[in-house]
Amino acid sequence: MDRIVSQLLAEIDSAQAGSGSDDVFIIGATNRPDLLDAALLRPGRLDKLLYVGIASSPADREKVLIALTRKFKIDDSVDLGVVAKECPSTLTGADMYGLCSRAWMRAFKRHVQDGGAVGNGTGTGSSAGAGARDEEEAPVVVSQEDFLFAAATVSPSLSAEDVAQYAALRQQQSVPVASRQPRNRHAPSKVAKGEEEVDDEVDDEVDDEIF
Repeated sequence: MDRIVSQLLAEIDSAQAGSGSDDVFIIGATNRPDLLDAALLRPGRLDKLLYVGIASSPADREKVLIALTRKFKIDDSVDLGVVAKECPSTLTGADMYGLCSRAWMRAFKRHVQDGGAVGNGTGTGSSAGAGARDEEEAPVVVSQEDFLFAAATVSPSLSAEDVAQYAALRQQQSVPVASRQPRNRHAPSKVAKGEEEVDDEVDDEVDDEIF
């Protein structure tokens, strides 16, 4: 693992030091910020941190549901705002995707039980009559009951303790520059890394970090 991190750091540094005229932006994402190597977060590398949390409010969850169901055929009686209020407060984006998938699958099973056609949308049935056309497939319509059933049975990936831990990490990584201890520009600072200490040459000015 150390060799992989060292190679990644070397590639990042070489990209930043390139002589090309085009700007290079390096973007990374992780759901385990607590495992990030401190060397990755030094100025000039991945030094801008953006925290993307869960949709904790019903209004935010409703927006996620609207985005996830944009290709669904939804019944006119569906109110995604009500569905969002019934969802657990610790649902992640993947959990909400699973919720929508479960609601659609429930509607699909009902569609098949009611004798609906199953195919690719062009119809696959045959008829003894010559020149008979395949019957057009009826769309799968997801109802309010399907969404409410999925919301009641979905299991959050995160617990309240996990959310609190991420909030603590966010607070730890978002210390304002003014509140940091001044450092001697001629002396390397020490960054704790397990049982080791890594020398870190810090620039004169460090921008605010958002986590």
